[in-house]
Amino acid sequence: MPWYGCGVWYASTATELITEPPRSLGTDIEMTPPSAGQHAVAHAVPEEVSSPSNSERLADFDFLDLGASKGMMIDFAKRELGGTRGMGIDINAAKVEVMQQRGYDCLLADATRMEFPSDSVRFVTMCHFLEHLPNYAAIERSIQCAASVATDFIYIQGPYFDADRYLHDRALKYFWSDWSGHTCHLTTDFLGALLDGNGLSDYVMLGRKPVEDSSHPSILPLDAPIDQHEYDPDIHSPKSLVAFDASLYMEIICVVALRPLENWNEIVTAPTDCHLIRGTLPYG
Repeated sequence: MPWYGCGVWYASTATELITEPPRSLGTDIEMTPPSAGQHAVAHAVPEEVSSPSNSERLADFDFLDLGASKGMMIDFAKRELGGTRGMGIDINAAKVEVMQQRGYDCLLADATRMEFPSDSVRFVTMCHFLEHLPNYAAIERSIQCAASVATDFIYIQGPYFDADRYLHDRALKYFWSDWSGHTCHLTTDFLGALLDGNGLSDYVMLGRKPVEDSSHPSILPLDAPIDQHEYDPDIHSPKSLVAFDASLYMEIICVVALRPLENWNEIVTAPTDCHLIRGTLPYG
């Protein structure tokens, strides 16, 4: 069965990734907002590259990384998730060229047009990717496709949006919550319902990097402009010190098991500084 039309639309952005010491990261975390308008611009992609239908493309690969950017998720997957050789996919020609120059395998492709047979790789990673899709139906289709092409698990990582209303009520916000490139605010409730509704009921959902009060640099005053970075008192208005009485994080990580895995614990504990939010499988 082919990896049908996939519905994964990766909008190219100017988003860059900040790199921390290698073992400290689940993988990269976006830190620079896209320039206005860039999140909705798809680059021209050659037909023969953008519509791969032959299974040979993945014959030598055991995992697929959607929205590969600079390749750091591929590094993490090889180092911590048991991956051997990963194929990156990105629609940004400049990023693909840089990755290839650095020795990564990467396809310049619009993932909405990709077709791979079922069970082509062991796992699929999506890091800071889903929030850039045009709508929630595209998110669902991308996860359905990942579940079809992979045999073992899906690894999802992205910004934490669960506390948007909580922070708004306190005249605060995360700096990433009104980036123009973040077109879908994927919450843990929605992701859980989506997974359950698609028969993907074996997973854990983690919060990464706790945010305990408003002094955290990820927290901005509500009146800050859109497309901002971390709090800067020279740029942003003062913010009151608020101790949060709820659990807030910088990122969510969700690992979905597609079959029983002997190395499950090693996979779900690979990202550091995480706390269990919910799940049907053991964690830690």
